[in-house]
Amino acid sequence: MSFIFDDLENETVWSPAVTAGELFVATANSLAGSYEVPTGLEARAADWYRVDGPIFKSFVREIAARTSQHPVLRELSRGFIATSLVILERSGYRVDDLIGEQERESFLSVEELANNMAR
Repeated sequence: MSFIFDDLENETVWSPAVTAGELFVATANSLAGSYEVPTGLEARAADWYRVDGPIFKSFVREIAARTSQHPVLRELSRGFIATSLVILERSGYRVDDLIGEQERESFLSVEELANNMAR
């Protein structure tokens, strides 16, 4: 069983195992609640989410900016943000345009992570 994350053009941008998908959505919702920003993730079914690129992009930028300066928050959010950057890149956004150089240095190699994320 797996989750499906697709973009506004119905292109699958990530198809993780159920547990990984559930954890990703739960983390997004937790961060959204903490920082009072919408995620851009829209539930289509229990295991299918539509990624609204412009809203999700703003969400990821906000989370990256707010967590990159705090060592514990940075570590807690590192995997989530790296995964989000891969999703955004697969949705047609350039990672270099999404977050600043300082934030980018704080997160895992997006290319390395992308190689381990099934579509």
